[in-house]
Amino acid sequence: MNPLTRFFHELFHPHCEQCAMDKQVGQINPVVENLKAELAQVYTRLENLQDSNPVVEILRGELERAYRNNDKLLEQIFDKVRYERDFVEKNVINPTPPNMTSIPSIGNRSWAARRRELEANSRATANEMARLKAEGITPVTENDLGKELESVSENA
Repeated sequence: MNPLTRFFHELFHPHCEQCAMDKQVGQINPVVENLKAELAQVYTRLENLQDSNPVVEILRGELERAYRNNDKLLEQIFDKVRYERDFVEKNVINPTPPNMTSIPSIGNRSWAARRRELEANSRATANEMARLKAEGITPVTENDLGKELESVSENA
């Protein structure tokens, strides 16, 4: 992620779970690399010692055991991070904004003008419903027509 994209992502999504996971992995990776480097240095020193010395063989065995233990620990750490990342991906709604192509086109009018138009239409509909109700006429809705059709089809 380039710096500009990261800036806007952090601006619009300050508490993103994916970013939190990446930060945790970023904090773990340097520690892992340091451990690997230290183990490689110890192993190199041991290889430089004479093979005939029995202490060297014992130390090599211990080193191999330490390698296996460290690999197991690293796998457990990364399994936990993978599990948490998978859990977040499966259970959290994607916080990314919708594509701009999904926003309906309103032509050259501004959103404020479109909102005023929609509010005026809603007020006109509400006024018409109130007028019909005052005159004692019950307006027919699509829901009423559907119920009437169901009752006719049941009687037939």
